[in-house]
Amino acid sequence: MFTTEHLVANSNNSLYSTNFIDFENQNENIEKDEYGNYIVREKRIKANSMKYYMTLKDNNLYFVSTPPKNKKEIVAIDSVPKINWNISETESKKINNFTCYKATTVFRGSEIVVYYTPEIPIGFGPFKFKGLPGLILEVYNVDTKGQKYHWKAKKIVYPYQTNIDLLFNPKNHIVPIVSNRSIVENFEKKMTLVSQKVITSSPRGDVTRLGKIERTSIEKKYEWEEE
Repeated sequence: MFTTEHLVANSNNSLYSTNFIDFENQNENIEKDEYGNYIVREKRIKANSMKYYMTLKDNNLYFVSTPPKNKKEIVAIDSVPKINWNISETESKKINNFTCYKATTVFRGSEIVVYYTPEIPIGFGPFKFKGLPGLILEVYNVDTKGQKYHWKAKKIVYPYQTNIDLLFNPKNHIVPIVSNRSIVENFEKKMTLVSQKVITSSPRGDVTRLGKIERTSIEKKYEWEEE
């Protein structure tokens, strides 16, 4: 499944945006694994349009989720931990005629590989990645479990003149700002309730267990869980 995404950045700020995703899952939406646990999959996935605002001066990231069908948007703040990059001085490749160097890190439980180019001295990338001495043109994870994430720049305009406001402005939004932690915890509570309903509706005598919710996205472990 491919999506169109955009990253606009200068030396201090960036705006990364994604489009709506509407995906039909052809498989059964409820499956039972070998241990007797039920796996619940959504038959249809509708992901919101997202905007991520980052600055280099601090680790606070603001993101705005705009759902389809004119529902209320969600505005949240995430305190992203400082990313410790391991930069390779020997591994490089060309992306869109720019020489890019490899860097790796572990970000919230996922092993991440990126390629950045010092030829564009802007320290940002897609999603929540930043802090390298050049623009990130490719990102992917090397996890054995969960979703495969791969982002690569297809078109690069540099230098780029724009009137787009790259700074988050709370005055542009009428909803309150919530924490990323509250969003994660509320979502997982809902998923737990769904799993409990599946177990309750299972045939009498069928032994089932409520397994721990496994995160399949890049963010598998958060800082507040280590407190």
